[in-house]
Amino acid sequence: MLISLVLIIVFIASFYFTQTAYMCSGIELIVLVMGLVSGLLLFIAIIAIPISRLDCGAKLAEMDAVRYTQMAGQKLANPYEAATFQNKVSELNQWLASAQFYNKTIFDIWYIDEIENAKFIN
Repeated sequence: MLISLVLIIVFIASFYFTQTAYMCSGIELIVLVMGLVSGLLLFIAIIAIPISRLDCGAKLAEMDAVRYTQMAGQKLANPYEAATFQNKVSELNQWLASAQFYNKTIFDIWYIDEIENAKFIN
């Protein structure tokens, strides 16, 4: 959130400073380029954050599906299927651990709040 606020301030300030007549043309160009870059980064963040949050919801739903399959008591007779299932469980638990860590940092806007209460698959 703080990063987005800084980008907005730089974007608005760049256009304000380019309108003043006291700046030389070289500095105006630098400020304008900085404003355009920050505007582009802000636009990318506005698009990327909802997509990332939707992906988190999809991963949580996938974890629930795997947990339900495991609780249904399906015994996998084929050892390759059992290994594949265990690999999937391991990948999802690894993703959940990473998501819970980053949810406690400055990047918490990228993750939904349900991540904190999610439980690992045994």
